[in-house]
Amino acid sequence: MSGQRAVFPPPPDTARLTYVWAAPLVALGFVALIQLPVLLIVFVGIAAGGVLTGGEATPDLMFWPLATGIAVGFGFLILVTVFWLRGFERRSVRTAGWTGPNSFGRYVRGLAAGLMIAAVMIGVDAAMAPDEAGALLEGLSLMAGSPGWLVILAALAVMFAIQSGAEEFTFRGWMLSAIAARRGAAMAIIISSITFALAHVHYVLLAPMAGLVAIAGVGFVGTAFAFYAIREGSVIGVAGAHAAYNFSLVVAVIAGLAARSEGSYPAAVSVEAFMEATQVEAFEPSMAISAGLLALIALGIALIGRRKAPAG
Repeated sequence: MSGQRAVFPPPPDTARLTYVWAAPLVALGFVALIQLPVLLIVFVGIAAGGVLTGGEATPDLMFWPLATGIAVGFGFLILVTVFWLRGFERRSVRTAGWTGPNSFGRYVRGLAAGLMIAAVMIGVDAAMAPDEAGALLEGLSLMAGSPGWLVILAALAVMFAIQSGAEEFTFRGWMLSAIAARRGAAMAIIISSITFALAHVHYVLLAPMAGLVAIAGVGFVGTAFAFYAIREGSVIGVAGAHAAYNFSLVVAVIAGLAARSEGSYPAAVSVEAFMEATQVEAFEPSMAISAGLLALIALGIALIGRRKAPAG
């Protein structure tokens, strides 16, 4: 039965799949666990930078510890998920979607898909705030002509490739496949997407109502990526889509801020923009529109992949 319901290569008969009720707890536990190396690297890096410069931990000193901490932390998430797959569930990473012919081509197509989704979201925001659109274009032009900015962008690209790949492997790879093998694809999509949204619960800290809208948007992103992964029978392509999507949205915020902060250190502007992009302070109408668009995108991907989706 598990083989008939599997969304990726089916697990062996000897596999010990995580119970459906336990899978969200395990996934959120993994996410909580990786905060330890992230915080350790960030705090140690910032403190060391302050000591070396003889000053305070200014934003320009925070970028490299922050980027390194996130990359290492999510790299740790991949290792923890592999350990759970191999050690507890007794199955291979192939059964969690880390498979498929032409992996490079899948990833590149995913990058293109992520860029297109991000372009739609950024375009809607720009249409609602023309002044911000001008700042975005000015900032992108400024960044393209600066070697310092190109180094920062390269570091962000690597960081998001690791972060997004880890989230896809954990939520759309391991979790989706474990639940689908027990209860079918539909139940797996719903539970994994809700859990993915709950992993971003920090959005509600500063503005609860606005944060809930943001979390709903995250849930729709998770749903869209789940349909994408099932359609391809692999998480490799969706890892590229997720990386390009996150990278593009954060770079858009950075570009707008860079245009208003010309002359500031690229690292300092990047840290400020990253914090702005990952926090919700007040509700804006564009947030609800963005969440609605993401829901439509998820529906569109579901309809495109309907013929390829496994039964269940």
